Amino acid sequence: MWKIYKPLLVLLLLQAAQKPAAAKPTVPQYNNATLQLSRGIQMAAYMNENANPCDNFYNWACGRWALSHPATAGRNKTSFVGLLEDLYVSKCAAALQEPDNESGNNNGAAATDTYLNNLLKTIFDSCHDTQTIKTVGYAPIWDALNFQIGWPQITDNDWFEDEYDWLKLVVLAKRKFNVDVFIAFDVVMDLQNADKSRIQLGAPALELEKHANYARHVQNKLQRFFPEMSNAWAQELASQVQQVEEQLGKALHNVTREAPPLERYVAELKASYGSFVDLSRYLQLMFDRSINEKVYETPKGYFKNLVDIIRLTPKLTLANYTLWKVLDRFDLGGSKEFCVHKLIDFFPHEMEYFYNRNYEDTELFQELQTMFHTIKYNLNSELQTSPRFSWISPKTLQNLREKLRAMRIEVLQPQEHIGFFQGGIKPSNMYPDQYYNNIINLLEWQNEKQLLKLHQAAALLHVPQSNPSYTLKLLPTYNTQTNTIQFPVVFLQPRFFWDTSYPISIKYGTFGFVLAQQIVRGLSENDSEAEQQKVWDIASELTFVKRSSCLADQSYYSAKEFEGKIVNDRERLKKAFADNGGLSLAYRLYEKWTQGKSEQDIGVLPRLPNKHRQQFFLAYAQFFCVDYADEVPEFVDLPEALRVNGAVANLNEFGNAFECGVEHTMKEKCVIF
Repeated sequence: MWKIYKPLLVLLLLQAAQKPAAAKPTVPQYNNATLQLSRGIQMAAYMNENANPCDNFYNWACGRWALSHPATAGRNKTSFVGLLEDLYVSKCAAALQEPDNESGNNNGAAATDTYLNNLLKTIFDSCHDTQTIKTVGYAPIWDALNFQIGWPQITDNDWFEDEYDWLKLVVLAKRKFNVDVFIAFDVVMDLQNADKSRIQLGAPALELEKHANYARHVQNKLQRFFPEMSNAWAQELASQVQQVEEQLGKALHNVTREAPPLERYVAELKASYGSFVDLSRYLQLMFDRSINEKVYETPKGYFKNLVDIIRLTPKLTLANYTLWKVLDRFDLGGSKEFCVHKLIDFFPHEMEYFYNRNYEDTELFQELQTMFHTIKYNLNSELQTSPRFSWISPKTLQNLREKLRAMRIEVLQPQEHIGFFQGGIKPSNMYPDQYYNNIINLLEWQNEKQLLKLHQAAALLHVPQSNPSYTLKLLPTYNTQTNTIQFPVVFLQPRFFWDTSYPISIKYGTFGFVLAQQIVRGLSENDSEAEQQKVWDIASELTFVKRSSCLADQSYYSAKEFEGKIVNDRERLKKAFADNGGLSLAYRLYEKWTQGKSEQDIGVLPRLPNKHRQQFFLAYAQFFCVDYADEVPEFVDLPEALRVNGAVANLNEFGNAFECGVEHTMKEKCVIF
């Protein structure tokens, strides 16, 4: 049944991808019955109705999730919330294929949008044109490599070892392709003076531990790039690459990465490591001038070990390793989704801005605003009159109400992060039929930006740029500094969590829970940085700690292992408190909404248990549906099953909704908020 209705569901979720919003996308009009049926089928497909919800509610709500969304070694986690990213990528791909529809407005904002559109679409087109990539081949990479300065020629056995200058090639790899080989170069904030920047030299990131069989990974990629070469050639080069990676790994084995960097003059580095690892010359080649200032060295001991590697490793092996590290920055293009991910790697915030311009949904955010103000109003009333908060002192209650009144929600605006991007690359440098040249231009631009940081105000170091640590934000989070709940643009996808055609139980089980969860989290934070004052007085804080200690005693939140794997989450009690408080608050508000309404007025989704309270809890639980691959070694976050089951076990109303008997009810409930 799921296979039959899945195409309908995908069509409904991707409806906003029909046209990018230079003029707003035209949304196909489906009747309420169709929309409700689609949502009901989706939710039913994840359920395991053979499970007992009173014994294991998560298994009842999400027991079949892994059947339709299995995790794999290549994608070690899938989740319901993670589908937001899949939709984000699909919609970006759709918008990138649309013809430009810009107005004649020549103001600065419109010019920036046009510039960004041209850049992103040109790179996307070149990446997706795999036939041209195969026809042109890797000649653009060879041209950029400049074989006259000692590279080993891949297709030629003649190689002049005397011309090989490993340090010069490493600098070329960094300047031209922004790849760290043997030496990691960065510009960081001065630890002693936040207004200044400082050069940092250290150990590069290694790829060896990211692959179960690194040599096989290298060999396979080499064979894709050079199908005319023999398997023996690819195997030998891969063996050399692995050998060097292993030696570099050993060089890092006994060093402490967490230690603060050493501050040293460049001349000291020259004296310490001599001509084998001449860091003074490295910086001179990087900047085309001598550098005599203090720099950071990290980690301690790495360069001493690197000297031995350079001294003892054959030159051809060093050269082949350097060549591989450059080649590993490239690929053969691919699908539309692959090319969107490629753009996200280079332009993460620009892509969010591009998406937001095309798919911004103000009506959905207005729904959130309405729900947010409803929660605030009711919680403020409870803080004033409800006996459930009698354990909090009057002064703290007043502070909580003031903080709640000042709290607001906002959409994270990606355009705030792209000012440093403008002007780095002109659209004329990009061509729809020259993928490799485009990538080379982007890599070179990345390094130029990095070099420029040394001469710019340190404040610019905070401007987000493309970097390996970027993670697309999917869920709203509370910001302590501004007392705001911040929603990523990707979260606001129509018909994903909520649509006006869905019953209100689904709205409160998703939006209501998320908002209440973050409000509870915000109120539990004692330091109100926005107002520079303590929210909780000492007596109330001590009582809060004592009351919340019961969570640590419950098996859901004290588990050291789950499904045979270690649970290693030091923030588990904070999650437990926010989940329990958020679910309880959202359900109280839902019950208040149902008062005076008939069952017909309340409504339910088809294909699901026909009790609206059960559908509220189902919507909440499926927010956490997830699957982990067997290769995941441990849980760094509290497993979702424990979070769901723990929160409902502490709520009497859940047992009432599912008519759970005494034997299924946890006697010692933990109720705080």
